[in-house]
Amino acid sequence: MHGDGTVYPAVKARRGSNDSSMNGILWRAVKRAQIPAKKEPANLILQNGKRPAGSTLIPWCRGEPMSQDVTVPDTLAESHFGDTAIEAGAAANLAAANKIAKYDELAGTHIF
Repeated sequence: MHGDGTVYPAVKARRGSNDSSMNGILWRAVKRAQIPAKKEPANLILQNGKRPAGSTLIPWCRGEPMSQDVTVPDTLAESHFGDTAIEAGAAANLAAANKIAKYDELAGTHIF
């Protein structure tokens, strides 16, 4: 407990655990819908060494497969605190911009 009466958890969640959980939920939904898909497709490794968490094996829209890679920003992280205190959704907006830049190489061939 802090001087203002606020109680904070003693242990913070492991970095990326929410991302992994959300990717897992999305993966199970795709499989339950019987959509052919592949986890961490090796053929989609980017020049920066990154790859999406998964991708459908068949065209989804506009003849392009759908790929996913969930990011869940921590709105209370020190790196976001200044922006999120001023603007609702600031951490999510930054995460979205970073994700777009990260997968720019695949933008013409995949839907995210």
